[in-house]
Amino acid sequence: MAQKLTTTPNDGDYQDVIASEAEVGTTTTEDMFDGAQTVYGMMLDNSSNAQVVYYRLYDLLDVTPASDVPDIKIRVAASTLTTIFVADGISFSTGMSLRCTSASDDSDTTDPTAVGPAYFVGS
Repeated sequence: MAQKLTTTPNDGDYQDVIASEAEVGTTTTEDMFDGAQTVYGMMLDNSSNAQVVYYRLYDLLDVTPASDVPDIKIRVAASTLTTIFVADGISFSTGMSLRCTSASDDSDTTDPTAVGPAYFVGS
């Protein structure tokens, strides 16, 4: 289950929020930020897995993998930790939900051989 909403120290002008999931797999982590959020950075950890995986981000509170198309799909190479920064941010107006599979098809439900963590910074 997601470890959500850890507020980082700030001066009140820019509220950073960190959301993480310890084990991302085909079971969707729904609404990671408890509502709308703009995501500025993410770390997708596939370092313990010897296969390519596909992280899917949805602007939905409730995901149905068989029919919902991800808003963003990110391919992460085998045995790799990928860090992504987005200067203008990616807006999730409803809420950000996440899942990860070992095949690229949008409706795939095949778990990665080894599941890893994912971390997101939003504001």
